[in-house]
Amino acid sequence: MATQSSKRLRIAQIASYYLPALGGVTRVVQYLSEELAHRGHDVHVLTSTRVPKGNERLGGAGDEDVNGVWVHRFPAWGNVGHMCFFPGFLPVLKRLRPDVIHCHGYRRPHGDLAGFVSRRLEIPILLHVHGGFDPHYCVKHCVYAAYDRLARAGVVNRFDYYIGLTEAHREKLLQTGVPSDRMSVVPNAAKDSCFETVDPADFKRRFEIADKRVILFLGMLHRAKRPDLVIRALPRIVALEPRAFVLFAGPDAGEAGHVAELATRLDVAPFIRWIGPLHGRDTHAALAASELLVLPSDEDAFPLVMLEAMAHGRPAVVSDAVGPASIVAESNAGIVFPSGRHDRLAEAVLSIMQNGKLRDEMGKRARDTARARFTVSAAVDRLENIYFRLCPPKAFDAATHGRPERRPHGA
Repeated sequence: MATQSSKRLRIAQIASYYLPALGGVTRVVQYLSEELAHRGHDVHVLTSTRVPKGNERLGGAGDEDVNGVWVHRFPAWGNVGHMCFFPGFLPVLKRLRPDVIHCHGYRRPHGDLAGFVSRRLEIPILLHVHGGFDPHYCVKHCVYAAYDRLARAGVVNRFDYYIGLTEAHREKLLQTGVPSDRMSVVPNAAKDSCFETVDPADFKRRFEIADKRVILFLGMLHRAKRPDLVIRALPRIVALEPRAFVLFAGPDAGEAGHVAELATRLDVAPFIRWIGPLHGRDTHAALAASELLVLPSDEDAFPLVMLEAMAHGRPAVVSDAVGPASIVAESNAGIVFPSGRHDRLAEAVLSIMQNGKLRDEMGKRARDTARARFTVSAAVDRLENIYFRLCPPKAFDAATHGRPERRPHGA
């Protein structure tokens, strides 16, 4: 049998969205796929033509090579929330006959459909859970509860292996009936470029924040992300720190108008700006230009932006509803406040902004923690070990895993 360093797999990653769509899960799939491809694996992402709310629409279905990863896009039908149905991937998955199928997102139709293919072709399949266990909305709660009952009955979710982001996810999977020896915790990770030094001067000039002390909200403007809490905290913040300025960066999922109206009502409109979604180096420049990151979400399984801020040496002020809030608390990389409490959010922000030594110490601990525990390379090391355990030795013949020729979906 080949040594692990010479093993080359064909891997099918299946997810609702993919680059250039924005979103935490999208970037996780991108980072993992690109690192796997960099290591010599033949990586295929099977995804939909759909994008999350607030993103620019994509073109039609088709195949393309994106940064060394083969991306196959299929029309989406019957979209509800993040659940989109794109069954066109099934014949392509059968044709590819990958060594392992890696599905992203719990309670997603593509995972259950891929499960039928995996059983028929005897291909190992794993599910990467990205949160969603505890929805805050009644309709979601009822739908998810029904789905989980089916999962426990063994009708759906017959995966060979499960990956959670946190120990809390492990506990939830155990409650759903998944055996402990068929799951692992693989936390999200910051891309290597997040650790690089970025000069934010041009970014500050473009967005006219050169003389501001920037508090960064980086993410989708969605009600569950609670951008309104930042606005409610702002009157107290600017009363004590007049140069404080909140920069909202991310696609609008329905809250931009509410944020602007609330800011006007509370007389803090001059202290905020929404600049829409950021891409590539601008994302890093926004982090470099800020003093701290705020994550006031009511639910957020494992926000990648928190790790990226830590990699840039920026403290994070996060609500206790954010999945990895304990990382911030344990590593002293920021401050955790009670969810929904804008007064406590204001206190936390002010305590960091008014104490330069504390801010610098938190930033250094944040960066050290991210580098030690949350790199893409470390995450993919864990993934490869899981893949190699799931795949039989005969799958490791590198000669049979060349890149397929580009063909239309119907071929």
